[in-house]
Amino acid sequence: MGQSFGFRCTRCRRKTQVGGGFEGGLGCATQTVYCLKCKTVQDIVVLKWPDFHPEEQTNVPPSPCRRCKAKDYAEWNMGDSCPNCGGNMKMKDNGDRILWD
Repeated sequence: MGQSFGFRCTRCRRKTQVGGGFEGGLGCATQTVYCLKCKTVQDIVVLKWPDFHPEEQTNVPPSPCRRCKAKDYAEWNMGDSCPNCGGNMKMKDNGDRILWD
């Protein structure tokens, strides 16, 4: 089961809801990335497999950025700085955790 968390930059106040790294669910796996063009932090699907058969996984080509439609990404992980301003991306304290499959 995958999970995502709410993050907000303490400097520029940008916010996002992402896994914060590599996450796996029932039929896919995601990686948190940021778009090199618009600096949006988001999760993209990187692997898919039929239900309950991760041994049959296939790579998924990167989907376009949800904000600007570019396809150039860099990996972003929990604890990394804000790609927009370099500030601290703090996990929200109010329980913005989502479980997904």
